[in-house]
Amino acid sequence: MNGKLKSRIFLFFICCLSFTDVRSQINGCTDINALNYNINAINNDGSCTYPSTNATLINIKFLDSNLREVSGMFFLNNKLYVHNDGGNSNSIFQIDSGTAQIVKEFKIKDAVNYDWEAITVKNNKIFIADFGNNLGNRTDLKYLVVPIANQQPDTIVIDSISYSYNDQTSFVSSSNNNYDAEATVYFGDSLYIFSKNWINSKTNLYSLSPDSSKAILQDSFNVNGLITDAALSSNNKIIALIGYESTFTKSFLWLLWDFKGADFFSGNKRRIELGAAGQIEAVTFIDDYKIQVASEAFSVVSGYTGQLDIKEYILPNTTSSIPKKESAIDYLIENGFIKLRNIGTNATLQLNNLNGQKVKSKKGNMLNIQDLPHGIYILMIHNESEIKAVKISL
Repeated sequence: MNGKLKSRIFLFFICCLSFTDVRSQINGCTDINALNYNINAINNDGSCTYPSTNATLINIKFLDSNLREVSGMFFLNNKLYVHNDGGNSNSIFQIDSGTAQIVKEFKIKDAVNYDWEAITVKNNKIFIADFGNNLGNRTDLKYLVVPIANQQPDTIVIDSISYSYNDQTSFVSSSNNNYDAEATVYFGDSLYIFSKNWINSKTNLYSLSPDSSKAILQDSFNVNGLITDAALSSNNKIIALIGYESTFTKSFLWLLWDFKGADFFSGNKRRIELGAAGQIEAVTFIDDYKIQVASEAFSVVSGYTGQLDIKEYILPNTTSSIPKKESAIDYLIENGFIKLRNIGTNATLQLNNLNGQKVKSKKGNMLNIQDLPHGIYILMIHNESEIKAVKISL
C-alpha cells in the first residue's frame, strides 16, 4: 500500500472517530417530562424547563402540642424523628407516623439548642446543624455529632464541627444577609449547606469537610424564595429543597436530580408549588420517591406533618402531551442488542433507567446494550409525533 493511500485511510479513520465523538457528546435537556426536551441530547446540561406545577400534601396530621417549632426531621429504621427550633429543648423526638404524636424523647446531654435548624444522618451518626443565623453575625456556627446506638439516637454529643463561611468578611448584625442557613445534607464525604438568602432569594451551596473549619462556597441557584430544609434520598439520586416565599404565603418544593457528583445544580431542577401550606421547615425522604414535611405552628394554625409522592415529577411520563399508541412493542433481546421487529429504521430508540436518566439513544431499530449492567429499564421509541414505551429487564 503506497504512502498516499495510507494517509487517506488514516484521515478517513480520524474523521469518523471525530464525527462519532461529536455525536456522542450532544448536550441538552434529556428529561422527556420537560418543555424543552431534546430527543438528540445524550448529556444532560441542566437546561430543562418545566410547566408550572401545583401539588397538595396528603396524610396531614397535626403535630403534638410540644412540637410547635419543628425545624428538622429524619427517617431512620422506619421511624420518624424531629427536633424543635432554637430556644426549645435540646431534644430529638420520635413521633408516631400515623398520629404525629410523641413516642419518645431523646434529650441530648450537655447540649444547648441555640438555633438548631436542620439534621442529617450518615455512617451511624446524627449531625445536628446549629447554624441558624438570622442576623448574619454568628461566629459560633457548628454541627453537633450524636451517635446512633441500638438503631436509635443516643443522648451524648461525641463531637462538634465548628465552622465559618469562606466568603463572609463582615459580621455586622443585619436581618438583610445571605449567611442564614436551615438546610443541610451529607453527601459523599462532606456536609453540604444550602443558605437562606434574605437579600436575593437565592440559595448558596457550601461544602464542609468534617475535618475542616471552613465551609467553601461551591455554587448558587435562584430558588425565588427562602430555603428552610433539605433532604437526600437514600439512593443519593434526588435532593429535595423546601421553603417559602418571603411573604410566608406560598410554600414550595425544589427537586434536584440527575446531577453530576456533588454539583447539585448541574442536573434537572423542578419547582413544585405547595400553596398556602404554612411555614414548612422540615423535610425528609421516607422512601426514594416519597417525602415527609413538617410545618411550624403559624398564627392560629397548629404545626402539622404531611407527605408527597414525587415519582410523577421525576420518572418519565409517557402519557403527557405527545400521543402514545397502545399497540404492543414487539422486541427481542439477542446477542447484546435490543431488536425492534415492528419499528422502522427512522425511529429513535431511547433507554432510560428507573430514575428517568437517559443511558442510551440511537436512531434505527437496534440498540447495543452489551455495556449495560443488569436491571430494569424503560425502552422508549420515538416515531414522528408519537411515543411508545415498555419496561424491560436486561
